[in-house]
Amino acid sequence: MGGNLSLTVEQSQNDTISHAYAYREAASAPASGGELRVGRGSFPKVDQAGCAKVRTNFYSVPLRSGSVVEARVYCSIVEFRQNDVWVAQHERSYERAQQIHDLEHYLEVLEREPGALRGSKPLAQRRTQGRWPDSYDQLWELMNEKHDRQSGTRSMVAVIRIRREFGYAKLETSVPQAMVLGFTDVAAIRHLLMSDELQHAAATTVDNGALAAYERLVGEPGTGNTHLAAGLTIAACRQKKRVRLTTDAELVNQLVEAQREAEPQPHAGTLVAR
Repeated sequence: MGGNLSLTVEQSQNDTISHAYAYREAASAPASGGELRVGRGSFPKVDQAGCAKVRTNFYSVPLRSGSVVEARVYCSIVEFRQNDVWVAQHERSYERAQQIHDLEHYLEVLEREPGALRGSKPLAQRRTQGRWPDSYDQLWELMNEKHDRQSGTRSMVAVIRIRREFGYAKLETSVPQAMVLGFTDVAAIRHLLMSDELQHAAATTVDNGALAAYERLVGEPGTGNTHLAAGLTIAACRQKKRVRLTTDAELVNQLVEAQREAEPQPHAGTLVAR
């Protein structure tokens, strides 16, 4: 096996021959499916753009600039590890001088600097890959209208993070459903994603009078008011009831606007979350 294994290891002065031998053994270990995976290894540093150079290309990794990462190059993938812990994986590019980005590697940065998302290369690449459907842009615009652009974009970043829990396919399906129900809140979208996993009791007819206790959910921020209101809204929709989820601020703005236009709007059956 030794004659067929091509291995290149860029080592620091403190690395030893035994370390290189141990890496060679790990690189040629069988994969989980039993197939032998032989790869070339290197130890590049993460640059200011959050990328590690492997051969002639740059691949994003979710590590701090200056970090040393172990890169393993296989026929179809490039895998990155740090301290023997898997941190990232990309489809291998056989072109030259390419920058391959994964949008999720930049979410922590984008939460601090949300304005950088719209024109970013990671987002452009995700669009090219067909992994950014039109519904995401529609939800993003609704969030910007509900909040300011910075807060709306930060909320969109939070929605993208949810994919780590529920997967890309489920999130792509749930976003259009959320907009149909009028949800533009991250907590409400999360509840919608979780609803299929929750075991619900058999639906029973509820007297409208009993819902009066839930017309206005009051509490400090972060205590779950929006989450509870979203759950009640989804339950009501499943019982074919008409209901609308809103907030105090939205309701006041609508009333002020309606007063200006002298066209009062009915608000019966509205759940208000504070």
